[in-house]
Amino acid sequence: LGFTPRIDNDGASIREQAALLSAAALRLGAERPVVLGHSYGGAVALAWAVDHPERVSALVLVSAASQRWDGGLPFFYRLTSGPLGAVANPAISALAGEDRVQQAIAGVFAPQPVPPGYAEHIGADLALRPESLRENALQRAGLKAEIAAIVPRYPQLDLPVELLHGDADTTVGLQIHSVPTSRQIPGARLTVLPGIGHAAQHAAAPQMDAAIDRAAARAGLR
Repeated sequence: LGFTPRIDNDGASIREQAALLSAAALRLGAERPVVLGHSYGGAVALAWAVDHPERVSALVLVSAASQRWDGGLPFFYRLTSGPLGAVANPAISALAGEDRVQQAIAGVFAPQPVPPGYAEHIGADLALRPESLRENALQRAGLKAEIAAIVPRYPQLDLPVELLHGDADTTVGLQIHSVPTSRQIPGARLTVLPGIGHAAQHAAAPQMDAAIDRAAARAGLR
């Protein structure tokens, strides 16, 4: 949602993003960090571990997209990622109001309330820029196939993995994603968060912090 340039013009894949982030961490001196990913970022974190195992000590996956799911690409993403997006995206950007942004954020946090001032703090209106609409749609359009390509390699992962997932998450379903993933990765540990929605990093911050500590300890970093 920020102002950094795209990796390419076709929507950067999770593996391309993982390669970029892994190289950036290395340049910053983090040779084998504990990598945490939330939601779509969880898929990127898994791609990092699959493709660059020598550059990660442990994974913490929070409400992570990690498996294929039923159903096709929703119409909104087909529109905003396709040829008509050149016309539709500026129109959506101009017509979508603050109420629509607030509704989308509320849906992510549900059933928990949105923290006061959250939308302003993260600059949520940046997501409505035409270029952001297209980039988000391109990444969403490719995600299922990109995840499907790395799932067969989960059993080969040899590092500590901690998963946290709320059982009230309606954005990335617990039973569809984290439950099977926790069974496919050797030694992975799943913590189910009762009554917590998709924004577990906010609603269950102490549990997330504890998972990070466990992952670091299991990796021999503490």
